[in-house]
Amino acid sequence: GGVNIYPAEIENVLMESPDVAEVAIVGLPDARWGETVVAVVVPHRGCRLTEADVMRQVEGRIARFKLPDPYVLLVPGGSAGRPAKRWPVAKFAALSTELLAHGATPVLVGGPDEKGLGETIRAVAPRSRDLIGQTSFAEVAAMARGAGAAIGNDTGPMHLIAATGCPSVVLFSSESD
Repeated sequence: GGVNIYPAEIENVLMESPDVAEVAIVGLPDARWGETVVAVVVPHRGCRLTEADVMRQVEGRIARFKLPDPYVLLVPGGSAGRPAKRWPVAKFAALSTELLAHGATPVLVGGPDEKGLGETIRAVAPRSRDLIGQTSFAEVAAMARGAGAAIGNDTGPMHLIAATGCPSVVLFSSESD
């Protein structure tokens, strides 16, 4: 259940900062994951870096999920209290099959209460990447910046994705307001 990030990826991103003189990435024991990644950052003389500065440098730049290129984000969920606003999950499953046939990996995103949607889609299109319930809004936005496109229901994550500049199709129904 851990995250696969190469130390060189982190070093390269941190070294892009004009304030950073040296970087070393080391692993430290972690009770939950076995090992956790720590960056030791040395600023250039006269520069002051905080942990927040370093985190801003890497945020959204490190590929936590190692997504294949090209990929398309699919957002099959939506308001649980208004199921009529949703495009049917069978249509997302068929779309996933079509995307795979054309060489694009469907990447499913949504909240933890929508995991069943991902399972239904993967039953039809097993090579889809199901990240439902595993991403933060910041991670969804970072993934959107690298996606070829996004398709999903009228829901918050789709509006966030569209705001990143990702080519998006937001599906509105007669129940949308």
